[in-house]
Amino acid sequence: MYQLPGTVAASIVQVLQQDPWYYRHLGPYWWRMKKSLKAMGYGPEAASCLGDEFPDEEALHRFDDMGDEEFLQKALEDQEWSARYRWHQKTQPDPDHEREDYEIHDPDGEC
Repeated sequence: MYQLPGTVAASIVQVLQQDPWYYRHLGPYWWRMKKSLKAMGYGPEAASCLGDEFPDEEALHRFDDMGDEEFLQKALEDQEWSARYRWHQKTQPDPDHEREDYEIHDPDGEC
C-alpha cells in the first residue's frame, strides 16, 4: 500500500478541509490518493470527501504500475495544472492522452 509522506498527506487534508472540491484537481489520481489518505487514518471527520465511496474502480488501480515517487510527482503536477487552468472542473484531459477526457465524480466530495 502506498504511503504518502506525512507532510504531504497533512497538507492535502488541510486543503480538502478548506475546499472540499479540491479533489477534482487530482483527476484520476484522486482515487489512489484517497485510498492512501484513508489507510493513513484520515476519514470523513478530517475532510468530507474522505468517505468510503470508490466508484471508479478502474482509475483506482490505473497507476498501480507507477512507483510511489513517480505517482506522487505526476499527481501533484496534474493537480497544479488543473488548479491553475481548470479550477474545480469535473472534466480534464486524460493524463496518458490515450483516452477521452477524464470526468471525476466522488459522491463523498460533493456538497
